[in-house]
Amino acid sequence: MSQIQKRNMKKLLLTTAFVGLTAWQAHTTTITFDDLPSPGVAPIPGGYNGLSWQNFFYLDATLPSYASTGYFPGIVTANNVAFNAGGTPAVISDGVFSLNSAYFTAAWNDNLQLTITGYLAGNPIYNNTYTLSATAPTLINLNYLGVDSVNFNSFGGTPHPAYVSSGNGTQFAMDNVAVNVPEPTAWSLLGLGVIGFLARAKIGTRISGRFA
Repeated sequence: MSQIQKRNMKKLLLTTAFVGLTAWQAHTTTITFDDLPSPGVAPIPGGYNGLSWQNFFYLDATLPSYASTGYFPGIVTANNVAFNAGGTPAVISDGVFSLNSAYFTAAWNDNLQLTITGYLAGNPIYNNTYTLSATAPTLINLNYLGVDSVNFNSFGGTPHPAYVSSGNGTQFAMDNVAVNVPEPTAWSLLGLGVIGFLARAKIGTRISGRFA
């Protein structure tokens, strides 16, 4: 196969990947957790909005019991917020998706630290640490594109004086999560492009073989 043919095939593959990526990035979903029933506290069900949620729970932050916690000011759209159960690491995962942004609030500690790591095929490709407020939500624009899992690990900070009587811990509230989850049609476009690339590569090899 000539160098020109190789360059053309490389361009085709890159174009195919771009088309597939553009197709599913164009559809952003904002997850508010408000369509989940409000029993008080419950785990986020698997498959919710097409994602897997490990150690993520949700609660109705408008209940009186959360008035003196960071969960209440963590509400962006009422009534529910998500949180990491027990203040321990939590994970969002799927085949491949993009995590664009979310609002985060410390549930108990001022200056809570939150490390967010995005992985693809087990390899960390994004890693950032943020400082959270316990009295107001912080919008974090992540732009973690093309990941298959995102790990959230919170630590540190000092107890917020007004919350000490209610509880303690390294939990954080999360609301209005903006994601792009691939749709079947997007994968079909990408698959068709790959098939076309392979077919073209096969034909090109045959032609170059005949005239070698």
